[in-house]
Amino acid sequence: RPRQEVLVSGAGPVGLRAAVECALLGMHVTVVEMRSAFSRANILTLWAQTHADLVGLGAKYYYPSMQMVGNPRLFLGTRQMQLVLLKTALLLGVRCTYAARLAAVAEPRGAGGRWEAVVMPCLGRSAGPGTEGAGDSLGRALAFRPEKSARKTVVRTSRCNALEVSEVDGD
Repeated sequence: RPRQEVLVSGAGPVGLRAAVECALLGMHVTVVEMRSAFSRANILTLWAQTHADLVGLGAKYYYPSMQMVGNPRLFLGTRQMQLVLLKTALLLGVRCTYAARLAAVAEPRGAGGRWEAVVMPCLGRSAGPGTEGAGDSLGRALAFRPEKSARKTVVRTSRCNALEVSEVDGD
């Protein structure tokens, strides 16, 4: 049976969590995000179940203060939540495309056909995390710091393999 392919439109907390879940179920996942960087500054109060889920997905390694013992930290910024989920997604092989939008979806043609998606670059936006040199993009994600330098307006995707060095695919 061929591996199922999933396209997630949006790299917000819900989109990235859906991508992680699909990857854990063995699907080939691509995330498309219009923004070029995680820029949301909201601080969220986490439900205990959400906190436990993030800790289980690796947040305890990215944020050592996020443990389940004692009085757990139940506040987290939207951007930090996205970065925690992005790191986990990349380690699971999820491909991410930034500064791009889902323009159209076409139904399968005939029996055995596949759904098709058209992804277009967002004009005037620069490519964000996971779109440049492999070490550079992963380093930015792991450091939780936004990149301030100008980036090229080229849409690329990246994949991080847990056993190998991450690679950048120019799709």
